[in-house]
Amino acid sequence: MKNHTENVRLIKAARGGNKKAESEFFSKLAVRFSPFVARELMGYPVLKKRINPAEETDTICQSAIEEIKKLYPLNSPEWSLMRAFSVLQNVLDDFISGILTVLAQEDDSEAENYLFSLLRKKLAERIEKKEWRISREEAQDIVHESLLIIFRKYKDSTFTQGILAWAYGVLDKVRKGDYNRKTRREKLRSENIDTLREMHGSKQTAENEVDYHLFLDEIEKAMSQLSNEDKEIFSLKLKGFSGKEIMRQLGLNRNTLDGRIHRIGKRLRRILEKRGVL
Repeated sequence: MKNHTENVRLIKAARGGNKKAESEFFSKLAVRFSPFVARELMGYPVLKKRINPAEETDTICQSAIEEIKKLYPLNSPEWSLMRAFSVLQNVLDDFISGILTVLAQEDDSEAENYLFSLLRKKLAERIEKKEWRISREEAQDIVHESLLIIFRKYKDSTFTQGILAWAYGVLDKVRKGDYNRKTRREKLRSENIDTLREMHGSKQTAENEVDYHLFLDEIEKAMSQLSNEDKEIFSLKLKGFSGKEIMRQLGLNRNTLDGRIHRIGKRLRRILEKRGVL
């Protein structure tokens, strides 16, 4: 309560033109930011290969303070502590993703796993902020396709504004269809077609094509009975993601992924057999 009262006093004085009060307030805010930044950096032990997290904490806090001053000055009606912490999180994520990108471009697989985990979270958050009128499943499809494009391009790219800004651009283009994004139905019909035909036991001939399309309808219905985790794995598989790409996106090792795919296949077969499809 005492700190809150003091902060209110400093903000009021700063809004009245007292520069000393403004400087004192932001100094206190940087102190408040410090343990949060330290905890976040500790969550990425791979960063120690390139930086000393303890030495970078103050730098990140000061960078965030400068960004806050530009975006939400104390005399602005938009100023709030929540917005200040949001700016801090963005500055921190930019910093972390930048270091992870450098390491990943040097073929550090551990850094790459951390990088794509972070990208996945940030892309999902951006979709929520954009308030696109799409279903959860469509949002997941857009994130997955964006990550696939990023994975295939990032090692040969230079990021003048950081990988997050570039990744957001990819996300927006995927949403608009600039990467020729197909509908989920079209993906089931055209991508990884051999996997589905193998399950169906058919070859692509004019005689069985209608039957095969009906089979695709049954696959979609059967997938609705899978857990969210299994549905995600199978969807990525159908969309053409390699095992290595799926492992990196979902944080799985090879044995776990192979075991999950095997179990998913058996479950789908059982579901389809009960429906009389197989």
